[in-house]
Amino acid sequence: MVEKRKLDEDQEIIQNNPLDEVIQLYISHVINNIKNNDPKLLNGVINYCNDFMIARDNQSKKQKNNFSSEYKYFGSLNAVYALSLSKLSFFINQQDDESDIDYEKMFKNILDAYDNSFEFINLGQKFSKDESSINYKLLNFVNASINLQKIANYFIGKEMVSYYEFDEHIKDEINKKDILNIFKVNWDIIHQSLNTLIDESKNYISSEICIAEFIAVIIPDVLQTMHVIIDSNETIGSDSKEKILDEGIDEDHEFTVVKELPSTHPLQSLHSEIIENQSDYVVQLRNMFISCNQFLEEFSNEIPDEGNVEDNDDNIEKLTKQNILPLRLEILRSIGDYFLKELDNPHTSERDTQSLLKQNGVYMSKLYQLSESPDDWVIYSESLIQLSALNEDNKKVQDKLLKKAMKLLQKANRVSNGKYDDFIESLEEDLAE
Repeated sequence: MVEKRKLDEDQEIIQNNPLDEVIQLYISHVINNIKNNDPKLLNGVINYCNDFMIARDNQSKKQKNNFSSEYKYFGSLNAVYALSLSKLSFFINQQDDESDIDYEKMFKNILDAYDNSFEFINLGQKFSKDESSINYKLLNFVNASINLQKIANYFIGKEMVSYYEFDEHIKDEINKKDILNIFKVNWDIIHQSLNTLIDESKNYISSEICIAEFIAVIIPDVLQTMHVIIDSNETIGSDSKEKILDEGIDEDHEFTVVKELPSTHPLQSLHSEIIENQSDYVVQLRNMFISCNQFLEEFSNEIPDEGNVEDNDDNIEKLTKQNILPLRLEILRSIGDYFLKELDNPHTSERDTQSLLKQNGVYMSKLYQLSESPDDWVIYSESLIQLSALNEDNKKVQDKLLKKAMKLLQKANRVSNGKYDDFIESLEEDLAE
């Protein structure tokens, strides 16, 4: 149960549109969290929702009933509240010093955060029975998002993976079939409802744009969570508890990939499912990233270029073309990653390979046009080099693609102090042949 703060008798009852208020706070957390890993604004969402719930339950305040406009989006507000509570799990036991951490207590606190979030999913669902309503659809989508987040952040977090291996009692507390079932059920919910929710958002751009804004930030988030889960088969290794927990993991560390986990391991069923059906999951997630990219591209045309200075008090931000850009760039990079994953599939035909490379080139061109990062320019240049390999029989087209790739590399190299010297030298050799 969430411990509620007391609402002072003379404290003003929330009179504005509560959904707009909490979504603005949540969006501000998302935008600011890209630069500063700080739960301040997340706590703002939680405190606001808590006060709203207290005022709603207080009959002496003469609050409006559940059929009034004030509570029209009560289910959606609970979806924002629940998601915010779940996000607190990322900030539990974060510390800069090297003092010992009570991992068992940390895992319990993380689970408590998720239990609290599901409490408000259930409350919202109690008042949102109409499956055609935005309240029902948002609660359903957010509930699935939180379940997948719990898998990514808790069950396959690097600390918990080590804990599985060295503390036998935890294996009895977590059922591997339950983890697999949570994954499959909630993956399917996101996969099946994503485009429906995107279409639904368009109905609110001219009325309750805050709903469309919320959808615009939660979809990229859950897709990245799904990526973490799919990618886990490459990151779960056989390193010791001391290596993972005490020394940490540096950038150069390489895991020993475990293709089969012991049958007693809590992640064994999930791990096997991902490995056996990886090609299907890769295609599904790649297509979801593409749908998300199209949605964000279109939605960006509906929001202002930049926020007003007055809107930036206390780091409160409205969604703009400028601050949504990092989300768009990350989605485009992910599209490229998943095209490459599909190309790595040995069963991909030559014809499909050509189509995938051409599609990848289109999306990486968009990445280049939007990004000011030289690393992204290099990603586009690499896609051009891959395309050039398809034109071995057409020397003119091949040279044109390689020369364009060279210009991009040289541009990136100039602004990154020679970071790509070796890459350029290699490409120059190819052009000289």
